[in-house]
Amino acid sequence: MRKNLVFKRNEKNQIMLKECPFCHDTKSKPTNLWKLYIYTDNGRYFCFRCDAQGSWFDFQKRLGDPYSISHSKNHGHKLTATNQHPQLNLMSNQPKTLDQDKLAKYISNLEKLPQAIDYLKNVRKLDARVYQAYKIGSCVLRTYKSLKDPDEANTLSDRTEDHICITFPWIEYNAAGKEVFHRVKIRSITEKSLQRLEPAGGRWGWFGMHLVPEDAKSIIITEGEFDAMAVYQATGLPAISLPAGANCLPIELLEQLERFEKIWIWMDDDVVGQQGAQKCAKKLGVERCSIVQTRLGLKDGPKDANDALRQGLDLKILLSQAKPLPHKEIVSFSELREQVYREIANPDQVAGIKSTSFPNLSKLLKGHRKGELTIFSGPTGIGKTTLLAQLSLDYVMQGIPTLWGSFELHNVRLAKKLLNQFAKKSLEKNIQEFELIADKFQELPIYFMRFHGSTELDQVLDAMEYALYVYDVEHVVIDNLQFMTPMVTGRGFDKFEQLDFAISKLRNFSTSKNVHISLIIHPRKEDSGHALSTNSVFGSAKATQEADNVIMIQHGKFYRYLEVTKNRFSGDLGKVAYKYNSSENTFVEMTAEEIQEAEKRDNRPTASLWKSAISN
Repeated sequence: MRKNLVFKRNEKNQIMLKECPFCHDTKSKPTNLWKLYIYTDNGRYFCFRCDAQGSWFDFQKRLGDPYSISHSKNHGHKLTATNQHPQLNLMSNQPKTLDQDKLAKYISNLEKLPQAIDYLKNVRKLDARVYQAYKIGSCVLRTYKSLKDPDEANTLSDRTEDHICITFPWIEYNAAGKEVFHRVKIRSITEKSLQRLEPAGGRWGWFGMHLVPEDAKSIIITEGEFDAMAVYQATGLPAISLPAGANCLPIELLEQLERFEKIWIWMDDDVVGQQGAQKCAKKLGVERCSIVQTRLGLKDGPKDANDALRQGLDLKILLSQAKPLPHKEIVSFSELREQVYREIANPDQVAGIKSTSFPNLSKLLKGHRKGELTIFSGPTGIGKTTLLAQLSLDYVMQGIPTLWGSFELHNVRLAKKLLNQFAKKSLEKNIQEFELIADKFQELPIYFMRFHGSTELDQVLDAMEYALYVYDVEHVVIDNLQFMTPMVTGRGFDKFEQLDFAISKLRNFSTSKNVHISLIIHPRKEDSGHALSTNSVFGSAKATQEADNVIMIQHGKFYRYLEVTKNRFSGDLGKVAYKYNSSENTFVEMTAEEIQEAEKRDNRPTASLWKSAISN
């Protein structure tokens, strides 16, 4: 589907390709066609003409970049949101629709809120004809204040505040030429982080798609709504915005872009934005995409298209300087130079997402970064799954789409654990709150593989790749590696060789797909009472050699602690003590005072062990 290959299904639900991509020329003879079979029950392929065979993952690797989607008008089969992968569990309901009267009310509200008009004209420098064409509206949103001490608010008015917001509708035309309204994004004019989609649970859409002419052959995609309007105002070219930032290009929106022969991707000119631009280009087909850099490689300048408009720059010139992605296997320093500067100038963005629940762990690791492999290991029963659940939820709530592969714990129990951690309370004791909390949790970008027990690694990799392509997953959690060692059964490999084989494939996947993999590996059997080390990780040394980070979950006499024994990014190593918060079903880092008190009870002068994280 993603490679423009013509295929059909036979009566056994096997996929048959018209022409094998690995055969010599078929010369279009009927007897040479429909010889390659893909067996849907196990993902393996075999060509009865050239004997090409292997796993589904091998098939994709031989075809090259699986993210390059065809935009040919005649490719026939298309990947849509209904083609759900059989091994992924999704938490979703039927999409809700937008109240048409409510949208009309938002649009009419704009003229009643002079602060909103002033913001659009004088702050964003947008002409009335532009924001009216995009059907921009406004509303007042009441939200709770961020109070350090909830008791300081005596009345509801003390605890809440009103925000003037801009509303951005997602509109398109149906086959009958009638406008279809999907949802609106509501965003405060004073606090960028204060935004929401209405209605919750609705379908994805493009901002500005209703302004794109039917015969248009090119289009500009921006990271934000103000950028799309700025580009449209300055160039007159059709410009649309991604629904939720640089890393959100839902699969159901791709079909609407099939007809375009040229696509300019205009994201923020920073690390996150440019990484998102490359990700979008691979999804849309790199051969028809060009990347716009607002700063044109300079150290200073506007970060995005709207900034460029406000600074009086010529956006047509910036657009003309857009560049295609370089060849994936060949690169020169001149091509890397801008990325190198961007990383040097933005160290916080390069360091990644910080954990809010384990701040001292973040001080050591500096953050959670894409393209890395992190190994977690610890004794049986110490809480490895619970810890990874909490960390992954931490990142999900900061906007990192996450895929869970739990081969030891059933998905229902894993979801219950995550839901209780999300609620910060036991829902068994607060069952009346289940519906409200479950509705909020369901909006998070978290997905689950259906696998359980021993599973072929190639099947897992296929599900992972699908999740990356369709749901923009950036973090994969695998619990645990030992359940995926049967994938080379019958090849004469011993257990260590099987583990090495799995590590190699996971390492390659993490790097090539630019996704973070958190991998649990059980330790070797060690003498009780001895702390685990990097050498304690089960298998050969290959696992810890390939990993970017190694974190051991250790037993102490009076507390447990995380020990970072490898950190390729910054080299910082150290320990972070933690305790269990039973009321919130979460782990909490211990303070320096709590550690010292525990060590006094232990009667051992070990405070010097805690220099790395706690003393910072």
